[in-house]
Amino acid sequence: MTIELVGHDPSWSEQADRLIGDLRCLLGDTVARLDHVGSTSIPGLMTKPKLHIDVVLCPGISPEPVSIRLEEFGYANLGYLHNLKEIQLTRSKGFCFGPRQSEPELSVLAHRLCICRSDCLAPVKRRRFRDALRNNPTLVQEYEKLKQDLIAKFGNPPDWDRYNGGKTDFINAVVEDHFQ
Repeated sequence: MTIELVGHDPSWSEQADRLIGDLRCLLGDTVARLDHVGSTSIPGLMTKPKLHIDVVLCPGISPEPVSIRLEEFGYANLGYLHNLKEIQLTRSKGFCFGPRQSEPELSVLAHRLCICRSDCLAPVKRRRFRDALRNNPTLVQEYEKLKQDLIAKFGNPPDWDRYNGGKTDFINAVVEDHFQ
């Protein structure tokens, strides 16, 4: 097994929109915002085909009960991995679970959800990074090159910690340079 990047697929945005709609229906007024972030949200960027959705909760709502509710829909709860204000969950590729679940042609990629408290800054940073890349093709090329270099070093077999950690300085620099 190795880390593989694929060309951007415009249907990823449609799938993310369906997933966001399903989550909005399921979670209702507990959610302040839902955002498609991560590499699949950036047109033209080669990436792993896995959506990343940030679920920012309303003030006073805790991630724990929300994550437990999502486990009922096939999500694996990874807990508080990198941030004590967000719980990460993953789900394999499969059918939608919302109002259109009876339409079998509507499936959604494997994806990660970050269930974030309202005071968590990580989703703000991820939106800023996404927006900077969406607006700067040179940054897209630089980021793609970095990802390819990291795969060459840490992709076979996958060392996810070193691969993901190798992107941190680039991401932080982009966020700092573009949003001061």
